Amino acid sequence: MSNYAEYISPNQRKTLRDESNPRGARLYIQNITDHDILIIEVDDVDIGIAKTRPDGTKLVDKMIIPDVLSTYMVELKGTDFEYSLKQIEDTIDYFKRTSTVSNYLHNKDTVLAYSVSFNGRVPASLSNTLLRKIAKLNKVKRELHEYIVFVRCVSKCNINYQYNPKEDAQMLNAPNYPLLIE
Repeated sequence: MSNYAEYISPNQRKTLRDESNPRGARLYIQNITDHDILIIEVDDVDIGIAKTRPDGTKLVDKMIIPDVLSTYMVELKGTDFEYSLKQIEDTIDYFKRTSTVSNYLHNKDTVLAYSVSFNGRVPASLSNTLLRKIAKLNKVKRELHEYIVFVRCVSKCNINYQYNPKEDAQMLNAPNYPLLIE
């Protein structure tokens, strides 16, 4: 595989982190499919698939591609959830107008975005424009609030914890509670 992508085997766990910021947020994931999933480095000036952008926009850090019909955008943030929303929107716009990478976001059943932070401050409101942009990428329709998931990194989750997207403003994520990629 290239230096900007790697495969994760079935049942394997992986910690996604921004290598340029070792103290930054991280997302713990586990592949629960019966096949390899693809993790792509998107916005890295040295190795990312979108490393040259004349307009200087910042894109999401990673993409998780569990199958040909799904893509999950991951933005690892220290504190600024608001700025992560701009990066998600810029990523959608960049991939829409760049033919060499457009297949990662288009003609998918599922495109979701995960904004990951340690502090857990979720924006009071989300841009309907951004939510509609993500919704248009999805063949499988969802409630608008389900397209962007805010994730808070914690050291450990209570054994009884379960994320409920209709009630919880954010998902907790820890080594003992990884995001399950299915």
